[in-house]
Amino acid sequence: MQRKPPAHICRKLQEEVNYGCPICGSPFLTWHHFDPPWIEYPHHNPEGMIALCAEHAKMADAGIYTKDQLKYYKATPVIKGKISALWPWEPENVVFLMGGSIFFGVRPLLTLQQKKVFSATRVLKTGATAHSIVFDLDLVDLHGNPIVNMKQNWLTIHTDELSALRFTPGSKKFVVSHTSGLKLGISFHRYPPHDFQRHLSYVTNDNKEIVQFATKFARTHSIDSDGLIPVITLMGKLFNNNVTMKIEKKAIKLECKFFQGEQVTIPPKCFFVYSLSFNLEKQGEIIKFG
Repeated sequence: MQRKPPAHICRKLQEEVNYGCPICGSPFLTWHHFDPPWIEYPHHNPEGMIALCAEHAKMADAGIYTKDQLKYYKATPVIKGKISALWPWEPENVVFLMGGSIFFGVRPLLTLQQKKVFSATRVLKTGATAHSIVFDLDLVDLHGNPIVNMKQNWLTIHTDELSALRFTPGSKKFVVSHTSGLKLGISFHRYPPHDFQRHLSYVTNDNKEIVQFATKFARTHSIDSDGLIPVITLMGKLFNNNVTMKIEKKAIKLECKFFQGEQVTIPPKCFFVYSLSFNLEKQGEIIKFG
C-alpha cells in the first residue's frame, strides 16, 4: 500500500479542515496517519487521519500531539471560510504557456471584460541585488463574489463554495475548482533549454517555426541565473456572461455566448509585445490574452 492516500480520501481530509492546516491555516497540506500511526498499521481510514501542513505533520510524527488533540483539530479547524498565505514563486524571469501559446514579458496575461485575471509584475525587494517576478490573481464567480485573490504573491482563498483545492508537493502546481464550474490550474517548472524546446514541441504540435524562434528568444531573454528557463503554465475553464474559455494543453477554446454559442479555437501562437483581444460593439473588450 502506498503511503499517499487515494484522491477521494485526500479531498475528504481537505474538506473537513476547510482546505487549510487546522493548527496554523497553511494551505500547503500533507496527510498524517495517527489512529493508528502508519508505522504501526498502514491504512487510509480518514477517521484516523488528518490533513496538516508539513511543519505540523513533522511535529505530529514526533509525538507532540495526542490522538485526542488531533481529533479535536479535525473537528475544530482554524480556517473559517478564508485562507491567507504567501505564495512561494518568485522567478527571476518567466515564460508563460497557455493553450500551447507562448507569452514573453512581464504583463497582464489574461483579462476578462477589462478585469485582470492573471498578471505578473517585476519588483526589486529591499536589499536584493536582482529583480524578481511576483503575481496577481483575481478569480470571481458570475456574481462578482471573490474566489481567489492574490496581490504580489499574497494569496487569499475563499473556501465556502470550493469543490476542490490542491497544491502538489513542492508547491509546483496549484488547482482550484469552484461549484460554479470554474477551474484554474497554474503550474511552475524550470527547464534546461533542451527540455524547454522539447516541451514546446509537444504543446505546439511540433510547430517548428514557433519552437525554434521561441527557444532562441527564451535562451537570450528568459533564462535565470541557474541556466534554466522558468515556465508558468495555465489551464482550466473560465467564464463570464459573454464567453466561456477552456484553456487546454494545446489550444484555447472560446464559446461566444453573444454569437449564438459560436465556438472559436485559438491554435498555438507566440506573443511578445502584442496581445490578442475580442471586442463586442457597445460592450467593448470581452477577453484579452497578453
